Amino acid sequence: MMTKIERVYAKAAEFAEGPHGRLVREYLARTSGEDANALHQLGSYVILYTPPRVRPPLMLIADRPSWFDEFSPEKALANLADVAAKIPSVNSYLDHDHKFARFVKSAFEEDKEYLLETCVGLNRFWFQTGPNFSAPSNREHPDLRAAWRKAVAHCKEGTRELIEIVNPRSVALIGGGAQEAVRESFRARHGAIVFEDCRDPARGGQKQFVTDLKKLIEQAGL
Repeated sequence: MMTKIERVYAKAAEFAEGPHGRLVREYLARTSGEDANALHQLGSYVILYTPPRVRPPLMLIADRPSWFDEFSPEKALANLADVAAKIPSVNSYLDHDHKFARFVKSAFEEDKEYLLETCVGLNRFWFQTGPNFSAPSNREHPDLRAAWRKAVAHCKEGTRELIEIVNPRSVALIGGGAQEAVRESFRARHGAIVFEDCRDPARGGQKQFVTDLKKLIEQAGL
């Protein structure tokens, strides 16, 4: 398994350092530099939020990386360093005190906390965007817009590849981006995995996220 995951990371590094990846990273660095509320410059990529494992009970797939601490630039950068561009040895949901981690932790009842401890987590888009995000508009150069589309496609393909490598018992698809990346045709080909569309708790859907997560846990018999 690790060799396959290392290949995913190698392909991600190659993309990030290639011409399309450089355009994406330069755009994120520029837009974060123009944002007075940005904690630090953007442009890093984060794939996994947890150590990988084979056939975990639960896999969490959300949208995109935001800040890894929304108050302290020092903590945000230190936490980012734990997971950026490498296979992590930490569980960011438990070891980092960022907004999304708090949302996720609060959704698990005490007798189900082991699912968060043993889960594999990632996002469907890997470049860190921060919370005040917008994709390149039509005013941006066509090369940048094309590079952005290629980045989205690259991350989607890699996300689906990681699902196949890890082969979890269940997958929570958190938010529309994750659900669009893992469509019904893919889900139908992987019938041994239970998929559930979940509301994004970071976008006003905390109560429904808890309900959706409970439904998934019951359906998967976890």
